[in-house]
Amino acid sequence: RDLGMDSITVIQRFGSALNLNLHFHILVLDGLYAIDPRTGALRWVRARRPSTAEVERVVERVAERAEAWLARGGFSGDEPTDDDPDDAQATIQAAAVMGRSALRQGRRARRIQILGGRPHALPPRCATCDGYTVHAGVAIGARNRKGLERLCRYIARPPLAKERLEEKADGSLRLHLKRPWSDGTVAFVFSKAELVERLAALIPPPHKNQVLYH
Repeated sequence: RDLGMDSITVIQRFGSALNLNLHFHILVLDGLYAIDPRTGALRWVRARRPSTAEVERVVERVAERAEAWLARGGFSGDEPTDDDPDDAQATIQAAAVMGRSALRQGRRARRIQILGGRPHALPPRCATCDGYTVHAGVAIGARNRKGLERLCRYIARPPLAKERLEEKADGSLRLHLKRPWSDGTVAFVFSKAELVERLAALIPPPHKNQVLYH
């Protein structure tokens, strides 16, 4: 008899450049507990590791269902929006999704580059489809408690590490990336108002839990 499986979902709304990038970190057991019908004892049944092809099918299904759900709500992307002109939150969120600044008429955030761009290949058990990405390549052993703690800290981390933020002599703020991007970007430069704008765009809706237990 199947006793099901437990999981924790942490909703994150930010990318490494403080852009609005809604994604879900889901920590799940890679198997399930079941009662042996012969002995009545509880036993652990581990699932096999998914293949990259299986992850590809999952992300295609996610993209299809998510877009259908958005279309039913009137967010197909083809219809004009009717935003409240007095609501700045919608404007700065839209700019943050695209990595731009609403204060500077939609221009891209400034980048500091040290080398040219290069192709970036997805790792195994990771696939993308129409802007949706599923990454299923991280597994922690049952006895690796420190590894599990590091993973939990990672999925629940805040959007900004203060040690990565540097104030320059001209008053601007430089946000250093943890590691260079494939196109050579190592940092972003914001004015103080632009930084506040980015942070404001990351505020979740009222009364919406950002950690879900299943």
